[in-house]
Order: sequence, then structure tokens, then C-alpha cells
Amino acid sequence: MLKTYFVKSRPLFTDGWNSYWHLIFGILSVHFVYIMPFFVIYQLIDINDKNLFVDLIEFIIGFIASLSVLYIYFNYK
Repeated sequence: MLKTYFVKSRPLFTDGWNSYWHLIFGILSVHFVYIMPFFVIYQLIDINDKNLFVDLIEFIIGFIASLSVLYIYFNYK
């Protein structure tokens, strides 16, 4: 059952501006931490959305990318 749930969801970064904003909110969450709980709660409002995990993964990719850039910048100057 779980396998069919993931099969129905769209591929990463194929939802146009929607995917772009998930990434941007992830990037901004490194600097403005209060964005993260609001984003997650907003996504969980529709728990049956077939793209829920994809949206959260796009957010996490932006968050990790921003953390990585900051880590490299501050540790390898």
C-alpha cells in the first residue's frame, strides 16, 4: 500500500512555482526558524495529499543546501 502511495506522487521539482517556493522556504528557514513549523503544519493540513512527501522533501533539500553553504562559508574562509 505504501509503495503505491509514492508511485502516485509527482517527481521532484516538477510543479513549477510551487516547487520553487518549497525550496525557497527551506532556504529561508535556516535564517528564520519560525518558518519551519508553519510550513510543516500548512503541509499537514491536507494529510491525504499525494504530493505531501514530495513537497516536504523539496523543503528539506532547500534547508540542507542552505545549511551546507553556510557551513562551508564559515569553516573554509
